[in-house]
Amino acid sequence: MNTLRSRLNIRILRGITDKTSTLWRSAIVWIMRIRRCANDKFARYQANLPYIQSILISGCASVPGHNHSAMKDTYMSAALHLAKPADLPRLQSLVAAFHAQEGVTQTDEDRAMALTPLLEGTPHGAAYLIGPKNGPVGYIVVSFGYSVEMGGIIGFIDEFYIRENVRGRGMGGEVLRTLMPALADNGVKALHQEVGRGNKGAKRLYTRLGFAPRDGHHLMTRRF
Repeated sequence: MNTLRSRLNIRILRGITDKTSTLWRSAIVWIMRIRRCANDKFARYQANLPYIQSILISGCASVPGHNHSAMKDTYMSAALHLAKPADLPRLQSLVAAFHAQEGVTQTDEDRAMALTPLLEGTPHGAAYLIGPKNGPVGYIVVSFGYSVEMGGIIGFIDEFYIRENVRGRGMGGEVLRTLMPALADNGVKALHQEVGRGNKGAKRLYTRLGFAPRDGHHLMTRRF
């Protein structure tokens, strides 16, 4: 009886040992696969790094053999940069593109005169570049006023533009989700936005972000 038990125990121990060895071998195989996978991914990242950096710096790049649209979708940033006097040429180019899109007639001289106070720190508004600082893909201008009804300082999105070739990637929503809390933290009580009647995409965006039309009101303008 004892001999039988010993034999059984030996077989069991051998079985356990064999299974343990198999498990260890499997584990080692998987560890090696994971390492190879990680190394491959790191190698691909290193290969893409110059392209990624060029996007972050200039907003565009070209590397043969890569899916450029997919890379741009992943790495295009909607970071905001407060525009300064040195940014006037970049900002003016974007504003001119927006005005051409909207049919706004304005000379380059008048455009520069309107933008310069914003870049020099006027308390009446601010201009922000969107995307890489050295190669912005858009801009937003917010002007400031005061409202008794709203209880204090209010903001008005005067102009908001993103280049057509980078639209549809959620950048507009990201800009506003970044900007609105910053305005609120600095005492702005409300933010207004003028939307074209036929601009359904913009209306959906602003509605998702909490903007709502004011019943019984519409904007009227008297130019001087």
